[in-house]
Amino acid sequence: MARPTTDLAEWLGRHGLGQYVETFAENKIEYSVLPDLTEDDLKKLGVSLGHRKKLLRAIEALTAAGQRTGTTTAVSNVTEVSTH
Repeated sequence: MARPTTDLAEWLGRHGLGQYVETFAENKIEYSVLPDLTEDDLKKLGVSLGHRKKLLRAIEALTAAGQRTGTTTAVSNVTEVSTH
């Protein structure tokens, strides 16, 4: 079984979505892939509607934080974003 990336597991946990750690790992979804995920992708992974919306908002916040800081590298450099 695939071992989840620790940073992604922590990020999902911070957003109350830790139940998707294994699903993301099994589908080779890494932290740097998050901005590329669409609602349809998440639906195919079996993520519920409410959780899809929550994930997409959190991913959007990561992308926005990277743009504000001028970061053009992988999103994995942003680890302290909270949507609370």
